[in-house]
Amino acid sequence: MSVRGLVLALLVMVVAGCTIRPVRTYELTATVTNDANQLLVVEGTTSLPEGAPVEAILFDRDGRRLAADQGVVQDSSYFVVLDVRRAPGFVPLTLEVAYDPVIAPAEVREQTGLLGEAMNGEQVEESHGRCRLVERAGVVMVVNTRQAAFREIQGEGSLRELESYIARNPRDAEVMVHLGLAYLKWRPAERRVGSRAHALLQRAVQIDPDTEMSLEARLWLSKLEADQRARAAERAHREALSTGPGGRFSTNSRIVPGEALGEVRLGMPLRALMRRFAPEQIPDLSGPGVVDVRFPAYHDLTVTVDRETSRVLSASSTSDFFRLPAGVGVGSLIQEFYPVYPRIPVVFGEPETLPDGTRVAWGAVRLEGLLLVVERRTEPQFGIPVDRVVEIGVLPPDELPAP
Repeated sequence: MSVRGLVLALLVMVVAGCTIRPVRTYELTATVTNDANQLLVVEGTTSLPEGAPVEAILFDRDGRRLAADQGVVQDSSYFVVLDVRRAPGFVPLTLEVAYDPVIAPAEVREQTGLLGEAMNGEQVEESHGRCRLVERAGVVMVVNTRQAAFREIQGEGSLRELESYIARNPRDAEVMVHLGLAYLKWRPAERRVGSRAHALLQRAVQIDPDTEMSLEARLWLSKLEADQRARAAERAHREALSTGPGGRFSTNSRIVPGEALGEVRLGMPLRALMRRFAPEQIPDLSGPGVVDVRFPAYHDLTVTVDRETSRVLSASSTSDFFRLPAGVGVGSLIQEFYPVYPRIPVVFGEPETLPDGTRVAWGAVRLEGLLLVVERRTEPQFGIPVDRVVEIGVLPPDELPAP
């Protein structure tokens, strides 16, 4: 294609609204450090964008995962630690370090392509409809007899044997570390600062601070303390949401037709909601169109999101938490809405008959900036239909009901 033809093709794509991503060459290096056959430290440099996730996976020769964890690119480097205590010794293993655009945040995918199509280089591999940046290395774990014996620790019986041994040999720092690590593996309640596992690791470092096992203990002590700080920060964040400005999410129940369902405002970024509440599942925001995202923990909220802008287009809930200024909402009879909306033309579908003879039908009506889903229930003993609102939502004000 001539230069003039290429320029014309690019102009056509721009006019059509296409996003043009420059193709770049990306690289990824990996250096592996075996820390006492307990942890495999994987680190390296990369030309990937800041914030890109890098996953390290250790496979056996049959392709089964033995260990996996993830790091994030910062200052053109990454760092991943794999727990390889259960990896077999003297067996060829494969370490795979990879960037997969499918799990990357939107700002990273903007540079590498939604499916990695903007990546080029010798390490770029195409599979399952996407491109990944991959580095592989062979690994062999050299395990001595004592370590191999400790790797056979399984469940409470083995733990009691180690506890008995420590009672008889209270200064065996290596066994203390192994018992502490066994507690962490088999007893989830021990994974905190102040637990017996934490105390054993601290004691082992005090007894023999210069051994490889003491270094292992220090790493796990640092991890436990980092986890404690993270939990404290999360608690502080939740308290700030409930008592600070973000606390309005738990107190504001007002419905403003065409504008907001409580603190959920039309046009707000989806990420603002996802920072506070976990969605039922992570939405796929690739491509055009819209997607529904449900937040069960926040009053069973469902929002419709524009995939291109990641902004909320509409919001609805089946919870009775949200109320109109007149005090009506989910659970209210349709007649209770009449003082505010005198004419509510609900069109019901075909009714279903329940085993007890009750007939149930559902209908929906769009008012100005408001959506009502109504259940009509007719009990067999009375034969009188009762219309009750079971879901309420807000829509853009220009979405009016058909005349």
